[in-house]
Amino acid sequence: MAEAAVRLRLRDEDDPTTKGEKTLRDGVNLHGWPCHRMGNRLLFSDSDLIEIAELHRNRRDARAGRRSTTSGYRPRRPKMDS
Repeated sequence: MAEAAVRLRLRDEDDPTTKGEKTLRDGVNLHGWPCHRMGNRLLFSDSDLIEIAELHRNRRDARAGRRSTTSGYRPRRPKMDS
């Protein structure tokens, strides 16, 4: 799994931490990313890594939505004279 994290560029080769492996585990468990399970280990073949990379190739950030032209400004309603 460490090699898969490096190959997908989720962490650097010289980084001794397990950064990126949690992302892979969560992707498999929550989003159904392709993998092979052997015992309690996750194994990724070359075709699995290619498919995961394709899923996120040009992924749009969910937070990058279209902004309002009024920037949240909303004019007040005129008072109604009765």
